[in-house]
Amino acid sequence: MPVLTMDEACQHEQINSREMIVEVDGIKQVGCAIKMSASPAKYHFKGCSLGEHNQILQQEFGFSEQQVDQLKADGIFGKQS
Repeated sequence: MPVLTMDEACQHEQINSREMIVEVDGIKQVGCAIKMSASPAKYHFKGCSLGEHNQILQQEFGFSEQQVDQLKADGIFGKQS
């Protein structure tokens, strides 16, 4: 049995038919696995945006501003917009 990438898994026909990927306030996330026709799932909050807590964590781990700048320049935090 092949192992799917995250992108492949999210596009799989079973995932789509079960509506397991939902979008809340523009953020895609895993939907509720339990489906009940009389009481559909409600999503009251969205997942975190990519990098939303980076600054807090960098401070907690004691990174200097210069270290963070270098990590950003090296692409450690992904593509910067």
